[in-house]
Amino acid sequence: MSDIEIKFDASKFQSYLKQLSKEMEVVMPMIGNTIVEYSHEAFQTKSWDGVRWPSSSNTNTLVESGTLRRSVRLDSWDKDSCRIISDTPYSEIHNEGGIIEDTNGKMQSFAWAKFYSTEQEKWKWLALALRRDGYIEIPKRTFLSNSNELELRLEDLLLKIIKEKTK
Repeated sequence: MSDIEIKFDASKFQSYLKQLSKEMEVVMPMIGNTIVEYSHEAFQTKSWDGVRWPSSSNTNTLVESGTLRRSVRLDSWDKDSCRIISDTPYSEIHNEGGIIEDTNGKMQSFAWAKFYSTEQEKWKWLALALRRDGYIEIPKRTFLSNSNELELRLEDLLLKIIKEKTK
């Protein structure tokens, strides 16, 4: 019979954790920037957590101007948390999906007028997307939310930081 006994010195590990907790004010912006980077990648891959965004007639939905992608940023942090925001007026409807109601009945007319004056296809598609009953349905295209892939990235980041601190 052969056996092996391994003893784990928890006191050393606890000192590493104590050291890391003291440095969380430095670690949190790294976590926040990783989240922002992952969000920016969603605009390139047009997917979130491995799930493709719903297709649209405009192949550049959410990426044409880049404004929405650039609005995703690290806003604030402390030793316990970080806050990532996207502050465009339309970020929530695109991230969560939903319905926009045409309250005065002029949205479709406006879109057609813009199409005829500019000849930009996006206005034509907006006019065609509007329903006669006065609303447009925006599908959910997540770019800022919880994610299994993101959690794995954050775990990798923290393990890397711990390894560097324990050298």
